[in-house]
Amino acid sequence: MTYFDASTETLPRERLAALQLEKFQAMSRELWGKNGFYTEKWKAAGAEPGDIRSLADLAKLPLTTKHELMEDQAAHGPFGRNLTYPIDRYVRFHQTSGTTGVPLKVPTPKKAGGGGAAAGAMCWPAPASPMPTASSWPSPSAPSSASGRRPRARASWVP
Repeated sequence: MTYFDASTETLPRERLAALQLEKFQAMSRELWGKNGFYTEKWKAAGAEPGDIRSLADLAKLPLTTKHELMEDQAAHGPFGRNLTYPIDRYVRFHQTSGTTGVPLKVPTPKKAGGGGAAAGAMCWPAPASPMPTASSWPSPSAPSSASGRRPRARASWVP
């Protein structure tokens, strides 16, 4: 089996749970008071970072829906209050496709989740073949196919 990070992905369940808790606690301390969206949301639920002492304590936190994030961005655009750092700390800007409404904007700060490759690996399974890059996307002036349509761009990920 191929792993992105074998040292983490093959940990015994107890050690993995401890690592997950440690990382969540560090993240929640980092965002508390800086990220207006989550600080307000957790306060409204009567929760704060120190309340999370086990993974079971995550049940104390309110769930977040995409609709809430979209409403926040509409009211406090362009990125809403879901920013933990000043805008100049963000190095990548993504957005969802918008199939459920207005696209959700997702800025990524430098070294978030261990960096671009690590952050992507945490979200997406390893591909069977190399991922396409922006250079493999068809340009707006790309020749049409026999059907008269340009080929659709595929998802891109560039480490």
